[in-house]
Amino acid sequence: MGRNPSVENVLQEKDFDKIWDYLETKFGYSKEWRIACYQYIYERSRPITSKPKPVTDFLSFCTREIDPLLNAAHCRHEYHPTFIRMMYLMFQDRIKNGKQ
Repeated sequence: MGRNPSVENVLQEKDFDKIWDYLETKFGYSKEWRIACYQYIYERSRPITSKPKPVTDFLSFCTREIDPLLNAAHCRHEYHPTFIRMMYLMFQDRIKNGKQ
């Protein structure tokens, strides 16, 4: 039996806008969050010494910046993985099939 792929394994750069659209529609997030995230990913991809990892950087930004806000809005513990669980629900078919 194979290991279940995680959100990070199936998430692609093209999915970022879908996630931001969902956050803006469902939770009223400002488009400035999207811009800040893309700026963070761009700055992290600039060093020549390492290969850019936009998915990892996207998840890092959202876990650090978005998760605490979602948790506060839902009266959850500070470190509850609300953002990752939201993405799991959004991409559960891909995760279950192990496809990108």
